[in-house]
Amino acid sequence: MHQLKRCRPLGFTLIELMIVLAIVGILSAIALPSYTRYVAKGKRAEARAALLESAQYMERQYSAQNAYSGTLPTRLRQVPATPSTANYSVTVSATVSAYTLTATPINGMVADACGALVLNNAGQKSRTGTGMSDSECWR
Repeated sequence: MHQLKRCRPLGFTLIELMIVLAIVGILSAIALPSYTRYVAKGKRAEARAALLESAQYMERQYSAQNAYSGTLPTRLRQVPATPSTANYSVTVSATVSAYTLTATPINGMVADACGALVLNNAGQKSRTGTGMSDSECWR
């Protein structure tokens, strides 16, 4: 007798592909928001560092001139310093005896829950957004 060989079909069935797509979709739905929060937290850390560096600059100006400067050097005005990739714009509001530094989100960070980060000459840290607390934004 001659036996017929059964050929196993090559490839995937539609059901197998749909299961894989469902798993990938579920993982993406969980991972993407977590990743974007992580990236935003990193960009906020850059803004905090820039505010602290700007505060040091202001204190050096006060030590040298007995007054706070009303302007910041160009390298401290955007975070990071290159305009095309900047996420925050740092501005200063100063009098002779006080200053307030503000890191305002721009470009991709405009929708950040923390809003603008604010630091004054007394070391008080705050934010303008309503989505998170001061301690969460400054951590």
